[in-house]
Amino acid sequence: MKPSLNNPKLKVERAKEHLDVLDVKLVEFQDLKPFRVTTYENTEHTHYVISSQIPIIDPKLAVLAGDVIYSLRSALDHIAWQLALTTTDRPRDRTAFPIIDKDTPEKLKRFNDITGDIPTDAVNEVKGLQPYLRGPAYKDDLLWKLDKLCNIDKHRVIPASGTAIDFKIPKSLDASSLIFERLDDACIVAMPIAFKAQMQFAPEPIPDIVLGSQIDGLTMSIRELGKIYTYVQDTVLPRFTRFFPE
Repeated sequence: MKPSLNNPKLKVERAKEHLDVLDVKLVEFQDLKPFRVTTYENTEHTHYVISSQIPIIDPKLAVLAGDVIYSLRSALDHIAWQLALTTTDRPRDRTAFPIIDKDTPEKLKRFNDITGDIPTDAVNEVKGLQPYLRGPAYKDDLLWKLDKLCNIDKHRVIPASGTAIDFKIPKSLDASSLIFERLDDACIVAMPIAFKAQMQFAPEPIPDIVLGSQIDGLTMSIRELGKIYTYVQDTVLPRFTRFFPE
């Protein structure tokens, strides 16, 4: 079969289907208003306090997020395999799309090993997408986040936790005077009581779902999955179209 990007594109399309389902479920989750916001004055400390109950996350939402993640990560490996097919009829089994956080000799050796059958020009394109190019900021890279979450999802449901506070801080209020506290079941924000009248609440707090955990070394909003999808679709895939002439 002639090498092409058809299969990788199908994987990306499948990710979009999962993402669309997830978006519907997130709206349904938000419509349930799975939180409660209370306010009160702490006269002893002259603070105005906002307390928002932390929503309980349905594990199915994390499973849906895992489906999006796996399809996108798989699409990258499909790209690598199709590129290898342009040089050999039998690519080595370990052929894959590497995502490397730090350019250590050991990791670069593995990079060269799993891209050994890929054309040199294409390997250079893969190198140009590597998180290690960001240096210490590699954890901000969307492909690094994708790879990290995919590795978590292979072995267990991705940890998911909720947040619910969404409010605007008056420009005249120094953010350093705010006090934030995270409890097991609530988020609390306290500010000088004088600013009570200036607080502008959104009509309803918007709950968000955070994927990952501090233990995993990654936390990100579930809504960031859309950014990862767009990056793979609009930035990664187009880099390799020239290797598959019609």
